[in-house]
Amino acid sequence: MVYDEERGRVVLFGGWSNVAANCCALDDTWEWDGVTWLQRQPATVPPARAGAVAVYDRQRQRVVMFGGGDFSTLLADTWQWDGDNWTQASPAVSPPARMLGGAAYDAVRGQTVLFGGFDGVNYRDDTWVWDGVSWAAMATGIRPGPRKQMAMVADVAAGVVLLFGGEAGAGSFYSDTWIWNGTTWSQSSTGSSPGPLWATGAAFDPMRGRSVLFGGFDPGGITNEMWEWDGATWSLRGALLSPSPRQNPGFVFTATGEAVMYGGLAVAAGGAFGDTWTFRAGYPPHFGTFGAGCAGSLGTPQLGKHPGFAQLPWLGTVFGLRITNVPTGLVPPFVLFGVSNTSHQGLALPLSLAALGMPGCSLWSSIDVVASTAASGNQASLLIGIPPTTSILGARLFGQALLFDVGANPFGATVSNGCEMIIGSR
Repeated sequence: MVYDEERGRVVLFGGWSNVAANCCALDDTWEWDGVTWLQRQPATVPPARAGAVAVYDRQRQRVVMFGGGDFSTLLADTWQWDGDNWTQASPAVSPPARMLGGAAYDAVRGQTVLFGGFDGVNYRDDTWVWDGVSWAAMATGIRPGPRKQMAMVADVAAGVVLLFGGEAGAGSFYSDTWIWNGTTWSQSSTGSSPGPLWATGAAFDPMRGRSVLFGGFDPGGITNEMWEWDGATWSLRGALLSPSPRQNPGFVFTATGEAVMYGGLAVAAGGAFGDTWTFRAGYPPHFGTFGAGCAGSLGTPQLGKHPGFAQLPWLGTVFGLRITNVPTGLVPPFVLFGVSNTSHQGLALPLSLAALGMPGCSLWSSIDVVASTAASGNQASLLIGIPPTTSILGARLFGQALLFDVGANPFGATVSNGCEMIIGSR
């Protein structure tokens, strides 16, 4: 199960309908549009399978699926879904047949990364990459041990692929964290860890920049715990309402930061689920700009995010604003903050400032708080420490920069575009 970013659909193919009876691998294609499941009827259908790996190839806007099998046959074929039909690829070189491996899409290098799995005899530790045309085996010295049913996630925020856990039978269970940077594997030392875990749902939350695991098997049995990786450490996350314990669920995040989970198994063999769950962590933050400023002696000033600080206004972080095209002067710019972008003291916004001697300038935000900035050269910055106080969660604030520019107009000042911030939590 993967998320098709171009079409905004969750795509599910195949799986097992009843493991307890060793039956049956499926070959159906389904899509979730955010409200309901729709079964697709493509002209070409891959052979039935479970335990395949699949990713969304963002560069080529295709779902890529490899391998899998049923209880008698393992597969080594590569298929691509374009939203209408499945097409089998014919690469000259292909990984050996396997199931229950791990895969993730490395967006930095435009490659699908495949690791490990079970080939019917051995647990594998080989690494392969798919570039849309062919597979290539990667020469790796240091690498994770042979395993299957590990979690693999594309950590888009860090530009790497994350691997966690897995199992290799006979009590060989893993709790290690590995990072793939496109050429080499390196093991990460973490202060906290989920412990040995395999057959978990794993996906990357693009809104919060975190890799998330749900469910799976640990030495104590099936779990419904949810863990998050922030790029440095693991932390256990709770939810007021949680799905029942399960292994091998389909688990993805959409572009809006909503997780979608389908199915999974209740016990080691048998008891398949057919339920659909959605989850959203915290409260989504927001930052955006609107309107336009007016020209000054160095051009039109622009108000936006400061790249050196938190890129969204999260609780407990320092969020930065930056103003560009700032004229050199004795007084640095101010940022005018307000709670409305529709009215200021009874006057409708945007409000023309031409009557003040600022032709072409408009007020885009109400003025409730004025903050001074620190100027350096032709830029100015304002750092906003957001306390970890839930009472301000969801608070909305508008802002606009005011710059003193003697030669710009009779009033001697210009303004920037407006901005909107909503405080969110992870």
